[in-house]
Amino acid sequence: MWRIAGERILTEPLWVLFLTVISVVAILVSVASPSFALSIRGRHLVGIIQNVNALARDAELLQPGKENPLRFTWDKQTRFVANQHFVDAAILSSGARVEVVCIRPFFGSPYVTRVTLLSSSTPHDSKIN
Repeated sequence: MWRIAGERILTEPLWVLFLTVISVVAILVSVASPSFALSIRGRHLVGIIQNVNALARDAELLQPGKENPLRFTWDKQTRFVANQHFVDAAILSSGARVEVVCIRPFFGSPYVTRVTLLSSSTPHDSKIN
C-alpha cells in the first residue's frame, strides 16, 4: 500500500482490482490473433470472365451458382499470373476461367489485387484433323 503525506492512495481491494485488470489485458494481448494487426485481406473468387473493357480497366466475373456477374476494376498494382509467371492484363478475355483476389471497399467499386488464369476459353490447343 502506498502513502503520500499520510494519505492512502491505493486501498487493498483497489490494488487487487488494478492487478487483475492489468493481468487480463496482458493475457488478451498475448493471445490475440495476428490478423488484428494485418490489413484487410481480399476474398479469393473463381469464375468465368464475361466482358472486358481494357481502356476502362474493368471486367465482369461470373461465379458458379450466381446469376449476376461481379464487375471489378484493376490498376497498375494488380498482378496477373499465368503458368506461374507474371503477365499483363491481356490474359483477360471472355470465357477465360480465372481466380481473383477481390477487395470490396465501403465506397467505390470492387477491385482486384491479383488475377490468376486457371484456363483459357479453349480447353486445349491441339488441332483436330
